[in-house]
Amino acid sequence: MAKATQVKTRAKAGATEIRYRINRPMETGWRIDKDTKREIAAHFIQKIMFEVNGKQVAVADVGMGMSTNPLIIVRVKNINPSDSVEVKWTDNKSERGGASTTIA
Repeated sequence: MAKATQVKTRAKAGATEIRYRINRPMETGWRIDKDTKREIAAHFIQKIMFEVNGKQVAVADVGMGMSTNPLIIVRVKNINPSDSVEVKWTDNKSERGGASTTIA
């Protein structure tokens, strides 16, 4: 169930800012469907990994408290033009997604 994601970078305050938006709903498992009166199954992102040129630079262990369509921002020093940035996520149902870009 890989949904559309966006990764953008920009130089800011002596570092490169990696901005990552994950376009997907998040469900805690606590909501009740209004029509069926049944619980909506939990479905949320558990881990987000940031890599530059294949080397992991940050990991975020998140959970059901994360908002729908979250925007995650990480600042990393010593990134050069033409470096590749990849961001990946996994969720509680073992689904995966991600996006990549090259620093301009």
